[in-house]
Amino acid sequence: MSGGAVVNKNGELVGILVEADKDASGNKSSSLAIPINLYPQWQAIRNSQRLSSPLPSPNQTLEQLLAAKKWGQANDKTWEILLSKGDSDKSGDLDSNELLSLNCKTLADLDLAWRKASNGRYGFRLQRSIYNKYHYTLPPRESRLYLYTEFAKELGWFNDIQQVSTLSISSLYNQKNPNLGFYPIWFVDRGQLGQYPFGLPSDDNLLRDPGSIWESRGTILSDMLKRCSI
Repeated sequence: MSGGAVVNKNGELVGILVEADKDASGNKSSSLAIPINLYPQWQAIRNSQRLSSPLPSPNQTLEQLLAAKKWGQANDKTWEILLSKGDSDKSGDLDSNELLSLNCKTLADLDLAWRKASNGRYGFRLQRSIYNKYHYTLPPRESRLYLYTEFAKELGWFNDIQQVSTLSISSLYNQKNPNLGFYPIWFVDRGQLGQYPFGLPSDDNLLRDPGSIWESRGTILSDMLKRCSI
């Protein structure tokens, strides 16, 4: 078997021409040209598949994701922004003190972006108005489990079957007609939805007592939105 180079019109090597040996009858089988750029082609296919995954591209802005109605990805990007602004200990989460340190402009800008892109269906302002509907008789940052879960139910974060929400990352990208105020979801933990993703207390003892009074990151965020006039 012998072969030679295959070049394009610019003289660049693009393949190898393989000449088959003669068979027993003295005839040659067909020649075969083998391209040398198979790996780049496969790499391009793999990259295109990666870009079609639900994770937001680091090069896409929140505004671009919202304009494309990619609500789940925009939710991720929202928390990426909040973590970049408030996660001082780099834990991948926002604790109560870090929430209180957030800049009002950051929260207001995020809220405005969501409201404009969704025609008022999503955003912090709408969420706070729904929160207030259930908490108007209570002091800021104070809640009761039955009130907070009614708020979470109205937004679509919680239902009667679950003790706590079972929202998952994949469910963010498969919501059909999400409830008013569904996005952005409170809270994320290390880039993922936590066990108590919408600001419920992490103390199981409190969760067992519907009448218990408690403060959580959810109530603190609501208070921050009020203080920032959102």
